[in-house]
Amino acid sequence: MFVPEKKIFFLFMKQLDLVTTQNVVIEYPAATVMERIIAAFIDFVIFGIIVWFVIYILGEVMNTYRVDDIGWHFVMLVPILLLITYHTLSEYLANGQSVGKKILGIRVIRMDGQKAGLRESLIRAMMLIVDFVFSGGLIGILAITTSRRHQRLGDMAANTFVIKSNPSKPFRLEDINKIKSLEDYEAVYPAVIQFTENDILQVKETLKRFQKYKNPSHREAFKMMTNKVGAALELEQIPKDRVKFVKTIIRDYIVLTR
Repeated sequence: MFVPEKKIFFLFMKQLDLVTTQNVVIEYPAATVMERIIAAFIDFVIFGIIVWFVIYILGEVMNTYRVDDIGWHFVMLVPILLLITYHTLSEYLANGQSVGKKILGIRVIRMDGQKAGLRESLIRAMMLIVDFVFSGGLIGILAITTSRRHQRLGDMAANTFVIKSNPSKPFRLEDINKIKSLEDYEAVYPAVIQFTENDILQVKETLKRFQKYKNPSHREAFKMMTNKVGAALELEQIPKDRVKFVKTIIRDYIVLTR
């Protein structure tokens, strides 16, 4: 069965590439350092407004009730707590995008290409204290510019990275379902039912990359992928028109599993 077992990522020409054991390549354009800095600045402005408002309200309340010095020490921790809360919730609830990231068109994903969960978002937010707060941003910027995956320490700890969101939105099964099929359609390759949804999504993504990027590496990746699919289907020979072959595979899968 054409099932990915292991994923390896590397950085090449500002592209973050996922390579499965079947040598299927899925590219994610990496967010640039400048994009991340501008996004961070936007978030900082929004965060600053939130902090000012919260501390102002707390100050008024504490003055009214004559809170002692211990209470004021707690207020000093409010910015750190709000920083962690803002980044955790904004990225977790908004598909890996804080307000700044949304404006710049970048987002956080896990190293398997999936949406960052609550755990990953929390780890990234907590590591901002090291990456930016205590170092003035120097540690974070240095890590991003020197790491092969363009990761700050928070990304490394959470196993995430930041990509350009618009050109590389991951394919969903709904995208594949746009292919029209007929009620009386007869599958050409009925053995495709052995594949999983993720298998077909990867096949579709590899086809898209092959058609979009006309270079030897993508041609080779597409060829190797079709060879793997053909072997899984126990075909003696891969059809000459490999693009048509892959589209047929996708259509067969949709019709047989819908």
